[in-house]
Amino acid sequence: MLKLRPHHIVCLNFYKGIGYSENFVSNMDLIVNKIKNNPETKILICSQADDICKECPHLQIGKCTCEDNISKIDKNASYYLNLEVNSIYKYNELVKLRNKYLTKANFEKICKDCQWYKDGVCK
Repeated sequence: MLKLRPHHIVCLNFYKGIGYSENFVSNMDLIVNKIKNNPETKILICSQADDICKECPHLQIGKCTCEDNISKIDKNASYYLNLEVNSIYKYNELVKLRNKYLTKANFEKICKDCQWYKDGVCK
């Protein structure tokens, strides 16, 4: 089972093989390949550092140095994608929710404070 923060459900949709570092990209590639090859993969939606975060340079001693901002993004993602934190979903269920609820307006509401969004990576 994977652990993912709510906003990472959005990020997975826009992932292009770039990231903070080579280790981050390698980790992200493994996760993307796992869920695409097995859409039944179970995912626990969590509110703290997850399996994607583990190779992020912002993760220091198990905590995100950007936690205040990321928590806001997670709350918006949970709300607009109709996700329950601490619930388990199959990846294909998350894709259906994302496809149903991720309108352009909701995307902007979720991601407006994200640096990747501001840099134009996800547009």
